[in-house]
Amino acid sequence: MADCLARLDHDPLFISAIGKDSHGSTLLHHNSKLDPLGIAVIPESSTATFCAIVDREGEFLFGIGDLDVHSYITVKHVQQFEERLKEAPLVVFDGNIPVQTMEYLLCLCHEYKIPAWFEPTDIHKAGIPFLLPNGTWKVLTYASPNINELRVMHKALCGQFINETNSTDLDTMCKECVQLSLPFLEHMHTLVVTLGSKGMMLVTTLEDDGSSFPVCQSSSAAKKGNVRAIYYPPVVPEKVVSVVGAGDCLASGIMSGILRKQNVLTCVQSGIQAAAMSLVSHHAVPQSISRESIHIFVKPPLGIWNPKVIY
Repeated sequence: MADCLARLDHDPLFISAIGKDSHGSTLLHHNSKLDPLGIAVIPESSTATFCAIVDREGEFLFGIGDLDVHSYITVKHVQQFEERLKEAPLVVFDGNIPVQTMEYLLCLCHEYKIPAWFEPTDIHKAGIPFLLPNGTWKVLTYASPNINELRVMHKALCGQFINETNSTDLDTMCKECVQLSLPFLEHMHTLVVTLGSKGMMLVTTLEDDGSSFPVCQSSSAAKKGNVRAIYYPPVVPEKVVSVVGAGDCLASGIMSGILRKQNVLTCVQSGIQAAAMSLVSHHAVPQSISRESIHIFVKPPLGIWNPKVIY
């Protein structure tokens, strides 16, 4: 996400940890636009690696990862950048960081009224923030789960699974997304729910005329308005190379639009285009992604691309 946001001409501070190895060196020099100041180099550890297995159509099957170095993304490490965090228009974290670090970030966002975005990462980590004491998760403004991660989030929050069908029927999936999302929308503002090759759902508390997201405000200020759920079909290229990275590019494109105070449709179109560009690349974030390439997609409008209000 930091890589994609940097290519979209934002200035993200990427706070992470890597090993002193070839993978770490590659990451540090991968994107000249990405500020590496927040990356700790841990000589006794290995840079996190993840091997994704995909089928002939590029669909993700399963993955194997070595992510132990993420345990070094401690509160102490993150606190070094607290002054920059306090001034951030958006704080984004994923499920890989330690629980204590999640709690610290959410408390910081609450104190300074900074919007917080949670990327669940996978089903084994998706529920973590919703098990924190004292309802700390309520500080969150945004989250970007896939439907399976959303099910885990709901179970962590409510203590049980709803009557999920695991159906691949689109209408059934959309209705399930709404049902799963409603408890979160009592405090959060928006869930960006990916549905794989079927597209995405935006379940959100839109304000005023429903044309824009909240910017530079915490979730506590974003609870006004009516819940709406909108289905957006995918823009699928003729040849899909890999789906790995598409979800992160989707979220990053939407974040970019939010940071630029664009309307909801433009934000989603930016995300859809970034995801489509990722689908045709072997790289999770292709070097072809830029502010200009996204702009070409979202203007003029998409013609037959037809979002549908579900709720």
